[in-house]
Amino acid sequence: MAKKYHSYGIKYVADRGKHLLLSGRFIIPSDVNDSMLSDLISIFKLLPVTEIPCPDSGFRPRRLEFLRESGNSFSLILAENINILGICRQVRDLFINNNKSPIACIKLIGEFWQNIYFELLPTDKTIVPGRDSRGVTGKQLYYKGLFKYEVDVPFRPGPPPIKTEIILPFRMATAVVDQPPEDYDTAISNCLEEVETIACPPNYQCVPRCYSIISAVHQEGSAFDAQNPFKSAVKQSLKIPISSREAIEYIEPVPAYPDLANDIFVCGRELVLIPSTICISYQGESCNFVHKYL
Repeated sequence: MAKKYHSYGIKYVADRGKHLLLSGRFIIPSDVNDSMLSDLISIFKLLPVTEIPCPDSGFRPRRLEFLRESGNSFSLILAENINILGICRQVRDLFINNNKSPIACIKLIGEFWQNIYFELLPTDKTIVPGRDSRGVTGKQLYYKGLFKYEVDVPFRPGPPPIKTEIILPFRMATAVVDQPPEDYDTAISNCLEEVETIACPPNYQCVPRCYSIISAVHQEGSAFDAQNPFKSAVKQSLKIPISSREAIEYIEPVPAYPDLANDIFVCGRELVLIPSTICISYQGESCNFVHKYL
């Protein structure tokens, strides 16, 4: 039997508040009737595809992927990071109530932006190589600790009830043990809320949202040439988790609605302002086991 597709548009809010009109399509499971398809369109706030412009190749929107007991699967773009578990329950119940093969597993695939350097940069800057996080010995040292994290997918670790905020460990490369990377110490404080406590890692099986940056650094031990500061520079990567989230509902642009400068946006802007930052990408929270938290 030939596969049937449903093409759609969607009003999408990125994690950092940016409003977008997107297009997509999904394979309609062969046992999904017109009434069920209408319910899925309503649950996911899908639009006619004719309203939607061309997609951005450097961006993958967040989506929910459903694997059924029959073995087939389908996925749909998730317009907003609001009530994710509620949406999953509606889809689960839709298949149960219509006596169809039930949903077995649900994945949240977080949005991904390949490089938003120029979008976040409020003004032009001069790139200046920073300090090599490996230090003079060449041995990698780490800045480690615990941070407060607001989850996109609330979970139930047992009594007490559902949690929306947890304590997670972090680790990032640095030149001085237990100190943030020198060039980024202030910017990092705008991204993660470090906490001084003793805590066992929770049974939370999702990957936190984060920025990944690439910076130009001066290789320790090399002679510095003021006339050509990039002569001994190398690229270095750093992954920085983000504590805060904001559930943002799409607001009609009448007139054009400005993108919201929420904590995720502010964190990214502070990171690109660092003179050594040359690239920045963003990965939203992802979770392969959303079904466990229903």
